[in-house]
Amino acid sequence: MLQDILTFVQPQLLKSLLRFVNSQRSDEPEPLIKGYCLAAVMFLSAVSQSTFLHQYFQLVFMTGLRVRAGLVNLLYDKSLHLSNNERSQRPTGDVVNLMSVDTNRLTDLCTYGHILWSGPFQIVLAFFSLYVKKLSLEQMKIKDKRTHVMNELLTNIKSIKLFAWEDSFIQRLLQIRNNEELKLLKKIGIVNGLSNFVWMVTPFLVSFTTFWIYSITSPTPLTSDKIFPGLAIFQLLSFPLFMISNILTSTIESAVSVDRLKDFLLAGELDPDAKMQIIPQDINSGEEVVRISHGDFAWNSDSTMPTLQDINLSVKMGELIALVGRVGDGKSSLVQAILGEMHKFEGSVNIKGTIAYYSQSPWIMGATVKENILFGHKFDEEFYNLVIESCALVHDLELLPQGDMTEVGEKGITLSGGQKARVALARAVYSRADIYLLDDPLCAVDAHVARHLWNNVIGHTGILKNKTRIISTNNAGYFDQVDSLVMLRRGVILEQDSYLSAIQRQGQLWQLMIKLGKGGTSSSTTSSSGTSLNEMNDANGNGTPQTDGETTLVNGEIDEESHTLFVDEQNEGPKVDVVNGVCAEETGPKEKRMSLSMRRASVVSIDKAKGIALEAMRNSSQPKEQMGRGNIKSEVYKNYIESSSFWGVMAFLVCACLIQVFSVAGSIVLRSWGEANNNGEAHDFKYLLEYFTCGILSSIFMFITAYLLWAVCSIKTSKHLHDNMFHAVMRAPLGYFERTPVGVILNRFSRDVQVIDEVLVRVISGFFRTLIVVISIVIVIGGALPPFLLMIIPLSIFYQWIMKLYLATSREIKRLDAVSRSPIFSWFQESLGGLPTIRAFRQQSRFIASETLRMDRNLMASLPAMSINRWLAMRLEVLGSSVIFATALFAVTSVKRFNLDAGLVGLCISYALQITGGLNWFVRCAGEVEQNIVSVERVYELAQLEPEALPVIEDNRPSSEWPEKGAVEFNNFSAKYRPDLNPVLRDINLKINPSEKIGVVGRTGAGKSSLTLCLFRILEAFSGEIKIDGIDISTIGLKDLRSRLAIIPQDAQLFDATVRENLDPEAAHSDDDIWRALESTDLAQHITELGGLEAQIAEGGSNLSNGQRQLIAIARALLTNSRILILDEATSAIDSMTDNYIQDTIRRQFKDMTIITIAHRLRTIIDYDKILVLERGLISEFDTPQNLLLKPDGIFSSMVKQSGEEDELKSIVGL
Repeated sequence: MLQDILTFVQPQLLKSLLRFVNSQRSDEPEPLIKGYCLAAVMFLSAVSQSTFLHQYFQLVFMTGLRVRAGLVNLLYDKSLHLSNNERSQRPTGDVVNLMSVDTNRLTDLCTYGHILWSGPFQIVLAFFSLYVKKLSLEQMKIKDKRTHVMNELLTNIKSIKLFAWEDSFIQRLLQIRNNEELKLLKKIGIVNGLSNFVWMVTPFLVSFTTFWIYSITSPTPLTSDKIFPGLAIFQLLSFPLFMISNILTSTIESAVSVDRLKDFLLAGELDPDAKMQIIPQDINSGEEVVRISHGDFAWNSDSTMPTLQDINLSVKMGELIALVGRVGDGKSSLVQAILGEMHKFEGSVNIKGTIAYYSQSPWIMGATVKENILFGHKFDEEFYNLVIESCALVHDLELLPQGDMTEVGEKGITLSGGQKARVALARAVYSRADIYLLDDPLCAVDAHVARHLWNNVIGHTGILKNKTRIISTNNAGYFDQVDSLVMLRRGVILEQDSYLSAIQRQGQLWQLMIKLGKGGTSSSTTSSSGTSLNEMNDANGNGTPQTDGETTLVNGEIDEESHTLFVDEQNEGPKVDVVNGVCAEETGPKEKRMSLSMRRASVVSIDKAKGIALEAMRNSSQPKEQMGRGNIKSEVYKNYIESSSFWGVMAFLVCACLIQVFSVAGSIVLRSWGEANNNGEAHDFKYLLEYFTCGILSSIFMFITAYLLWAVCSIKTSKHLHDNMFHAVMRAPLGYFERTPVGVILNRFSRDVQVIDEVLVRVISGFFRTLIVVISIVIVIGGALPPFLLMIIPLSIFYQWIMKLYLATSREIKRLDAVSRSPIFSWFQESLGGLPTIRAFRQQSRFIASETLRMDRNLMASLPAMSINRWLAMRLEVLGSSVIFATALFAVTSVKRFNLDAGLVGLCISYALQITGGLNWFVRCAGEVEQNIVSVERVYELAQLEPEALPVIEDNRPSSEWPEKGAVEFNNFSAKYRPDLNPVLRDINLKINPSEKIGVVGRTGAGKSSLTLCLFRILEAFSGEIKIDGIDISTIGLKDLRSRLAIIPQDAQLFDATVRENLDPEAAHSDDDIWRALESTDLAQHITELGGLEAQIAEGGSNLSNGQRQLIAIARALLTNSRILILDEATSAIDSMTDNYIQDTIRRQFKDMTIITIAHRLRTIIDYDKILVLERGLISEFDTPQNLLLKPDGIFSSMVKQSGEEDELKSIVGL
């Protein structure tokens, strides 16, 4: 308020000064001391005004930062409580946009929202705002859509590259970006142009009307001492009126953001009545801890048919319960219902005690192994070591570069599937909860590891033996060791019985056990001949676990996750697992287990958790986001300028100059009018017409400049920069995505693109306009008062010095601000991916504290960025005030010497009053240009990523039928991940004949997955070559290569799209082809129930089971219609029954193709034509299974001996 009062004091002082000037030409001149005093008061008034103004700005900027921090924290907190239904409707990209764009809009509004307090305009503006609000709402929806698609692309980039789908997904995103978002941005630009015209012409029309009415109605002439004070007041009004244009837009955008934030914050949360959980101090053995009575559950609250129906289940403390059933029957859903993650229609769920949860797809944080295991609990070294040993992680940690302090990367990318599973299990065990919900914990590990985990962790001899364990599994080898089997069929508990009773009754549960028993044998009693389920029952009639040191393994699985010292079966003593440091028999020291307390683990306090998180962030060895240093490189400016329209920029500059030319011309007309009236020469109509013409032309050119800038230059620049960055990212090698968190990349496609689209164009416009204004002010004052030019040199030196200090500092702070935002994005994404785990362990408060810490670190950069503007503004305001003082002083001292008239003095002083704001805004705009050009720098940096090889080499394209035969040949082939690393494959010489079936086995690190990556040229050759049907694959384009190969990867990545788009993103196949592929994989009925090919698959395929997602991957391979199929541990994460079905499907549908299978279970490849054994990147063995089994000392023979199915496997191959 004080600043506003002082603002309107200046015109009154100007009026007094002009009267003083007029008096000097009269017979009774006023004393000079009055003129000097007026000049001094004008200076002091300007300095005081600046002081009050920037104190105000500092307060509102800090308020804005607090608003943003509070909103981000509120959004994160809400995210942790969203129901699964609401979470599925709000993809990660949408949440990221709320956090990055919407919260910033409200922050900006806090800064200038006060201008709207005067609000008489709001009634008039309401009609305009309705239209702009509609545009803004539509714009944010499109931004959400684009960010969501981009997030999916980055999350599923491996599948996109393996299937050569880059072009279709590039087209999909660019359709949203160019045809929807930029088209709407152009429309918004036109509206902004009209808005600028209105706010430019409004103060002019007010001043014109005022002068016109005064000239008609007043008996006294309109002289200079009346014109220029009035003009100064109108110019003071022009700034708030101009700002209202921007603030109105900001207010409307903020209103849209408020609605979006409100919609998200009021979204449905987990049903608090879904479960009733109490946590007593102690729970007695045999006491009921889980009870579900007549429960009906569904994933969506609006579902018409429950996923689980009439569920009745009672579990006591210390019981071990197995949930069994086919794929999609509801095992995982029942686990989620117990967790309270599903919507409950009917019945009740009562839980007594704390819960630990292991998810079917293990969720791993981007932190150290130790942090993942402790998961917010206090460190107990003795128990921690026991957990590491029991979960078979001892030797894995020895192999990791920094042991348990090794950072595993985003989503645990540096760990194998089995390692992730064991780390997740260790996390659950370490929590020492009362109830353990384990969703298929054994499917992702090898047989001997599964046996070790069962005996040392899960089973009746494990460290959880006194805890309640509910485990979903179809591994029949362990059914005889559980207290109760619960069979589900299509969401209904069909049968619940003990192992012995199920065999005696021979009902549907027994039939399922028989079916599952074909894929596996008992973990504790099976002989190598592979007994039947009835024989197992006879051998173990009491159903109790055996611990006699039997070394038999389950399902004939291969040592995939660890190096194993293979010893001859005839040797005495137990077999030793070198990696895990344990014996294959009952291994863990029981005395040690019994002596350690299994009381609930203590949770680390929030303050200590923050300290731990801060220390982890500081000591993190993960690659940091790159940040530019020093001056912005000239290539960045050059790239930005070249991205725009040259003629559009030239036209913009010309029009911007014309705006000020006509504005100055209008002021000169007023000066001439005032002097003419002083001399008694009345030509009011002439001067009014000239003044009106100048004002209207200036306003018209204002509209033209806005249109040129927004609708021509900015659109082209935004399109060019975004498209270049996007293409570069999509063509980047897969290794880049494995090293770089998704949040870092998404930050550039969200926040940085928004800055280029909306912010940078505004500050560039402001920069040029204020530059032209400042130049015109200097010209006008210098032309009227030549002594003023003497001040230009010292003022310029001082000005340049301030600019240099400011720009260097503000630029680096802006970079820090941009870089510190990425961890917030990454933490949001990571947390959203593990919501059930976070909630099950009741860790919401700790995760909120960690998010707050990241927000605080961002504010540490944001607050100085705001404060430095105040530092700059105060110094520039003082500089501007000096110009006012000097101009007034020169006017006072020169009025007699140079015979200055009042009109000329009024013109000079009125322009001098603008110099303070002009200089301030010029430097501020220059600083904002440099600060926001950082976004161009960051986008340009991504656009310079080193690409993969060309997708297509026009001069060397294979025929459309290639590969016709499917022959694969490796000649002296070697490969390495980086030039500075050792080769992962060395001197590979291998020939695979057409239609041959090749199984690839080997230990962890042997090079199996690397071999697959080399076939697709994800990993390029270091030396040698790979030929397919005689063509060296390094000589053809990546798209030609990858699109002609079929792969079924371990992780079937699905998109938030229709079934059709997931199977055939490039729309290359007919509906009949797609249905045939679905029928071949036994998915047709399920897809029909979902709604057909147009049915929506949720983000990540969350509305499908693991097995169904894997069958989708097989259907994709069928549609590829290739002669070569690669299976990269395609069934390692699914149960044996589903594995058997998938293997049968593969044998039936791909019988004429060349198949290369990286095996997880020996049974799946024992009947293949040849087996390839890799060891440390070299071919150790390559022959038929029969010949390899005839080598008793061979590696493959040792694997078969350890499988527990030696006789059965040998019988399959006729030995």
